[in-house]
Amino acid sequence: HPYERPGPNRRPQVLFTLPNAQTWTVPSGWHSDRPRLASGQSAGVQLFAFLDVVEARGGGTLAIAGSHHLLNEGRAIRPSQFGRLLRPKPFFADLMVADTAADSLQRRADLLQRTGAVGNVQLQIVEMTGAPGDVWLMDLRVLHVGSPNAADRPRMMLTFRYERSDLLPEVASAFGWRRAAIPNSARNLA
Repeated sequence: HPYERPGPNRRPQVLFTLPNAQTWTVPSGWHSDRPRLASGQSAGVQLFAFLDVVEARGGGTLAIAGSHHLLNEGRAIRPSQFGRLLRPKPFFADLMVADTAADSLQRRADLLQRTGAVGNVQLQIVEMTGAPGDVWLMDLRVLHVGSPNAADRPRMMLTFRYERSDLLPEVASAFGWRRAAIPNSARNLA
């Protein structure tokens, strides 16, 4: 099956965020965990499972729905390059700037309502909220960010990445990893 975790992290990670904000705002630091691949394929999906109720503005991960369709240009692009390439686009101009001035906190909080488009790609910021047993699945190319927890309870979730082992050599190449860093099991797939 192509969706496997070939590396050492075969266990889910716990996402635990104590209440840490008096005023909630949309943070900067948007990123993708995997590069864009020259093949245009997705390297996999990430699962987010709720262990307790996570309400709006309670520390849930924020994601930009539709962003996995951006920058799929037939070339490999590292995640570290996304900001430089997307910042000039009107949808991303305010999101990608770290602005913590008191007068801009409400303006940044209002960004959660942001919808728009880059070219013909429709984009919307969504906040992962839910109850125990709820699950979100996210393409590993989606831009996302952890958000402040302005709620009265901790955020408690699990996350796990299901990566396509057949694409691991292409992911490694896009990151610029040396061949020696690719597990033997993945090298045999190439």
